[in-house]
Amino acid sequence: MTINSGGSAAIAPGGAKVLITPSLSILGSGKLDLADNDLIVDYASPSPLAAVKAAIVTGFAGGAWNGSGINTSVAAANPLGGFAVGYSEASDLGITMFGGQTVDATAVLVKFTWGGDFNLDGQVDVTDLGRLASGWQTSQNWIGGETTYDSLIDVSDLGILATNWQAGVGAPLGRVAAAPLAIQSAGPA
Repeated sequence: MTINSGGSAAIAPGGAKVLITPSLSILGSGKLDLADNDLIVDYASPSPLAAVKAAIVTGFAGGAWNGSGINTSVAAANPLGGFAVGYSEASDLGITMFGGQTVDATAVLVKFTWGGDFNLDGQVDVTDLGRLASGWQTSQNWIGGETTYDSLIDVSDLGILATNWQAGVGAPLGRVAAAPLAIQSAGPA
């Protein structure tokens, strides 16, 4: 899937959709609005994790969630909602199911979730606190405790986790075997 500079693609809100694509390229000022849905980049090689993270960082736009790259109109419309976009390699999480879809080790997973949900299970709990504690004062990706998209795990990340503590517990943000939006090949948007 390629979104050219100035182009945009959006998934309708509703939280029951998973966009699946074998590749993702967002150029220049291009935008992908996940709303409250998820994304699987089921790649062959090499891993696009760094490019996906960079797209999320520009989409984050300092917390406005309206920048180019990967953004979320749902978080943008709810600035105090505690929402974020988490990301990880499926292999780093050791999971084979994501958003109701089977994934293998060569998949980058992107989830609309709570800030502090480092294992992408839709809730902020002691497992996430453990990930943050393990990554404390080091440079990490999302699964190591990064919530501010600056790669350094510090008191700012702890504050976001604390603000969202127990969010989703008992009713996680997630999908129940939702039908995927499969992108086999896509031209420029």
